[in-house]
Amino acid sequence: MVAAGTDSLRGPEAEAFGLAPEACIGFDTRTLYDLDRQIATIGDIVGEPDLAEELVASLAARRAAALERHPIPARRPTVLFEYCVCIKYHPDPARRFANPGRFVMVGGHLAPELIRLAGGEPFFTRPGDTIAWTDFRDICAAQPDIVLEFDCGGCPNALRHPVPSRKEWSDLTAFATGAIHRPARNIANPNLCHPRVLADLAEVVAAWNATHGQG
Repeated sequence: MVAAGTDSLRGPEAEAFGLAPEACIGFDTRTLYDLDRQIATIGDIVGEPDLAEELVASLAARRAAALERHPIPARRPTVLFEYCVCIKYHPDPARRFANPGRFVMVGGHLAPELIRLAGGEPFFTRPGDTIAWTDFRDICAAQPDIVLEFDCGGCPNALRHPVPSRKEWSDLTAFATGAIHRPARNIANPNLCHPRVLADLAEVVAAWNATHGQG
């Protein structure tokens, strides 16, 4: 059994499915290197190592193609990827609580590495990190050039607190310059098509560079 997540998958889970612990494999995908290794592992499991190698090479080629259109800016814009506004999570969306004037969750996993590949500089998380609960005072002090506002899969709480409606966030330069973007895809999720996400990020960085950059 193969599962994705930040926790190990062994004893209790294996027992629940009637499997030996070594038959359970957990994938904690935090970097593109992790993703490539995990594709290779799946290839070995299903007896198709060559096919897995071809897939890894194809993804690398697609990443390169996604970046061909836009050069890396002379000054990388700093990027805040807001993954979630919920301070208190509950399976029932009506019982979640958010206060983006105090804290937000900054996304990790693949997001920081993809932001850097696209020409930006991630704030508060680095490649290999999961998430970072971040005080808004720290965000305000850092003044990111670009804010990526993800609504956490259509969470009603997130939709009730869009960045333009947040009084405290008007102090951000990105707010004043309109450099706030809502990604069409979850850039932290390794299950999504990251070459397409990378192309989207490269467009955002290029647009910022055309207006605010130094070439």
